[in-house]
Amino acid sequence: MTSGQVSTTAVQFLVTCFFFFLEALLHYNIGKHGSFGFSWPPAHELGLLTSSIVVCAWLSSVVSQRIDSALAPTGTAAAKQAAGNKQE
Repeated sequence: MTSGQVSTTAVQFLVTCFFFFLEALLHYNIGKHGSFGFSWPPAHELGLLTSSIVVCAWLSSVVSQRIDSALAPTGTAAAKQAAGNKQE
């Protein structure tokens, strides 16, 4: 994995965490208020939400990177770099 791939994967992970967290808060508040409203979950529930989001975002980022590497044309520099990393 090159530094560019690490950077892209890290950005994808952080962006996914951010939007998944917003979505989780939205769902939490709809369930709590029955409509749009806003309140923070208790600390224990917030921890559970955050940990599940981090795990799912990490899985999403890793799988996306692997799929991207697998689908890269064989003649590209990225594909050659990926092939070189597999041999090491």
